[in-house]
Amino acid sequence: MTAASVDERRGGDGIRWVGLIIPLVILLLGAIVVVILIPHVPDPAAVHWSGDGKPDGFASPWLNLLPVGIGVVLVILFAWLARALPRLQQTRPGPAALSQGPAPTASTARFLAAVNLGLAVMLTVISIASMGVQLGVADAADAPDISGWAAVGSACAVVATLVGWFAQPAASDGDHRAVSVEPSASGRTEWSGSVVMARSGQVLLGIGVLITVALTAVLVARASLTGSWGSAVLMIGVTALLLLAVGTSLVFRVRVTSDGLRVRSVVGLPSTRIRLSDIAKVEVLDVDPLRDFGGWGWRIAVDGRRGVVLRAGRALQVTRISGRRFAVTVDGADDAAAVLEGLRQASSAAR
Repeated sequence: MTAASVDERRGGDGIRWVGLIIPLVILLLGAIVVVILIPHVPDPAAVHWSGDGKPDGFASPWLNLLPVGIGVVLVILFAWLARALPRLQQTRPGPAALSQGPAPTASTARFLAAVNLGLAVMLTVISIASMGVQLGVADAADAPDISGWAAVGSACAVVATLVGWFAQPAASDGDHRAVSVEPSASGRTEWSGSVVMARSGQVLLGIGVLITVALTAVLVARASLTGSWGSAVLMIGVTALLLLAVGTSLVFRVRVTSDGLRVRSVVGLPSTRIRLSDIAKVEVLDVDPLRDFGGWGWRIAVDGRRGVVLRAGRALQVTRISGRRFAVTVDGADDAAAVLEGLRQASSAAR
C-alpha cells in the first residue's frame, strides 16, 4: 500500500468518525434525552423564544426534537460532501515548468467533518436546554429565557469544531498545479474582462434567498399578530445582508494595467487591488468553486487563499511578495496573465 493510499484511508476514517458517526451518536443521545423529558414538561410546550427572552411559540413538546432532526439531515449531507470532495480532485499532468502547491481539497473535507461535530453538539445542547428550562413549570409561558443556553451551545460548538479538526490526521492534498506564464509577445499594457456567476451558483443563491425571504415574511406576519418583533427584526436584518451579499457577488470586472491587477464587483464592493510591486508570481490554473473554495463569490479557502470564483474553469492567480495568493476565474485568463506578467517583469527591470 502506497503512502498516498494510507493517507487517503486515514483521512477517510477521520471524516467517517469525526464527521458522521460521532455526530450522529451525539444527536441520537440528545433525542433520547428529549424523549425522556417530554412527560415532565407542559403540553403545549414552548418551542420558540422571542428576542426579549420570553416564550412566544407553543406546540407539542415533540416539536423540540426538530433541531435534532435538522442536525441529522445536515450531518449526513455534509459528511457525504466531505467524502466526495477528495474524489473530485483531478490529476493534471503538465510540463516541468509547472509549479506545485497544496490544494485545499482534503483540507476542506477535514473542515466540513469538524463542522459536523460542532453542529451536532450545538443542536443537541439547544434541544435538551429547551426542554430542561421547562421542567417543573406549570405553564410553558412562564419558562425562563433560553438565550444563555444558546450561548453555551454556540461555545460548545466552537470547542467541538476545534477538537474535530485536530482529531483528524493532517490533510494531504496532493499536487495542485498552476502553470507559470510567459509575458505577452504583443507588448500589450492593458487587459480587461468580466465574469458572471455560473448558473449553478445563481440557482443555489436564488434558493437560499427565496427560503430566507419566505421565512422572514412568516415571522413578520406572526409578529404583526402577536406584537413580538424580536425574531422578525433579526430576520429582516439577515435578509437585507443576504440580498446585499448576493447583489455584490454576481458580476465582477477584472482589469490589468500598469498599476497592477484590479478585481471589483460591478457595484463597487468588494474590490481587490494588487500593485505590480507587490506581485511575486503570476500563474494560470483550473479552479472548481466548490472543491477549491467551498462555494461561489468572493471567498477565502481553508488554506488561506483568497479569490473571486464565480464559475469553474481557468483562473488568473497572483502570489504576493508576502506569499498570500489571490485567484480570479475569468474568460481569457491566459491572456490576462501574460499581460500582467509582462508588466510585472518590466516594472521589476525598471526598479
